[in-house]
Amino acid sequence: IFANVGLFFALKKPPVVPDVMLSLDVKIPKEVQEKKHRSYFVWEYKKVPDLVIEIVSNKKGGENEKQVIYYAIGVSYYALFDPALRISTQVLQVYELRNGAYVQLRQYANLPNLDLGLKLWHGSYEGVKTTWLRWCDSKGRRLETGTESSRCAQRLAKKAKTRA
Repeated sequence: IFANVGLFFALKKPPVVPDVMLSLDVKIPKEVQEKKHRSYFVWEYKKVPDLVIEIVSNKKGGENEKQVIYYAIGVSYYALFDPALRISTQVLQVYELRNGAYVQLRQYANLPNLDLGLKLWHGSYEGVKTTWLRWCDSKGRRLETGTESSRCAQRLAKKAKTRA
């Protein structure tokens, strides 16, 4: 998973920069945080990303124009998260590339070819209560963030200690 990283899809063409992209089954460089690895070159990873997510924060982001590029290069899934309904009437739209066209999915908690899904979650995270876009497993169960997982482990350890 990369965030705000240049996606270079062709030589001598400018990159497109999705807010989030997921590319499964690729070999990640050991020093992924180094500046030289802060771009995604399709010819180096030998595949286009499996999923891109665009998060709408204003009307100037060009999300609709980016969708045309993602389609042209063959990205399997495209998601548009628009929590303030700035350019859409839906908070979340997820599209799957099928037979040469993006088809909007009604159910996106399970993206079949990824064994993952997306879901809207209403709650508080890092002190902000709002609607969040979250990853979920193929059965629609929300995946925990590292912080949430750590807190859960701490609670379980504390319970085990009080029982002992």
